Amino acid sequence: MKEFITLDSQGSQQLLDKFNRPYTTEEILAVLDSTGDDSLHHNLAKAIMQRRSTLGSFTDIDQLKEIDGFNGQVYNRVVSSLIQPSFPVNEEKLEQVVWVHGSSLQIEHPDHYSNIVRKATGTRITGTEYDPPVPNNNPFLPEAQGQSRPSISNVFFSIPTPIFQSGNRVAVRTILLNFIESDVFPHWVTEVSLWDGHIRIFKQAVGWFRTDKHRNVRIGIPSRHQINYGIVISLKVGIWPHNPPTPNWIEFAAAGVEFVSGGGGQLIAQ
Repeated sequence: MKEFITLDSQGSQQLLDKFNRPYTTEEILAVLDSTGDDSLHHNLAKAIMQRRSTLGSFTDIDQLKEIDGFNGQVYNRVVSSLIQPSFPVNEEKLEQVVWVHGSSLQIEHPDHYSNIVRKATGTRITGTEYDPPVPNNNPFLPEAQGQSRPSISNVFFSIPTPIFQSGNRVAVRTILLNFIESDVFPHWVTEVSLWDGHIRIFKQAVGWFRTDKHRNVRIGIPSRHQINYGIVISLKVGIWPHNPPTPNWIEFAAAGVEFVSGGGGQLIAQ
């Protein structure tokens, strides 16, 4: 087994950044594959992502060394890659991070909800009430009361979209969301899509259920589609009926995207 190369504090931080910055297992896999040896890298990438999720982020190189499969050979190859130019000509470049406030949210079927309020903290969407109200001693039997249909609609964020940045065509690398939910059961976001004008360039099923706190969500886009028109983030939101006087709601504070250019491959033309 190869000995681990010793790094100074700056080199150690650079190595940790290599594995703290990627947002997906695929991006961690790309870091490992860039070292020139792809043997068993897929399983190792998954193990690294799982370990980082447990820790929050890597703060010490020993945390990487403890991961099964992250041996001296892998470590030294990644360290060797640190001496390469930080930004090769064909490397993907972050051009802009664009956010919009939650008060700009649009709703496809606003009549599906009992109340929609836009305010300084964002847009709050409230589900309908049980009719007749469910007794307080039995609040979670909507089917028995014949009131089992949730309020469901797609909601949209329109993102200001640069087609060119510094003379380069751009693509979206990451979707960014910030929202908060009430503590009344249940409500959820089941689907996230990204549209460029009339063309859907990304769709992902999700399972975000009530957490009773703020969420900061990052969703990596696996393919780089050339942007031609204007970006919209679409979410499918469902809220079950609630028993007054406790409302059931979800509030969107902000949404955004990361625009990038370049990269090792060509942008996918629409």
